[in-house]
Amino acid sequence: MALVGGLIVLTGILVLLVVCLTRRLGREQSYSGAKIIALFCTNRQGEIILHPVEYAPNKLCYYACIRLPNGETDEFECSYALFQRLREEMVGRAVCKGNQLLAFQPDTTGS
Repeated sequence: MALVGGLIVLTGILVLLVVCLTRRLGREQSYSGAKIIALFCTNRQGEIILHPVEYAPNKLCYYACIRLPNGETDEFECSYALFQRLREEMVGRAVCKGNQLLAFQPDTTGS
């Protein structure tokens, strides 16, 4: 019984490591017509922060929830500098790699 429990724990740890180590890997992709649905930030413990001005920028993780052109919605982590320029309901071209939002260029055509 202890062996089975140990194997389950070991498998969980391995899966966690693989997910954490590979989440930023992948091919860079560009999505035209992406729409920012929501913006939020969390502290290092993963708790959503409602008033980020009370924290130093480097103490938080920043995220954008984006609806991709195929209709799927996904969350991407982004830098503080990019987070400051984003607004909900923006439509434009998102450049992503893994779960990272590298750039977002808003459409200027009025869409």
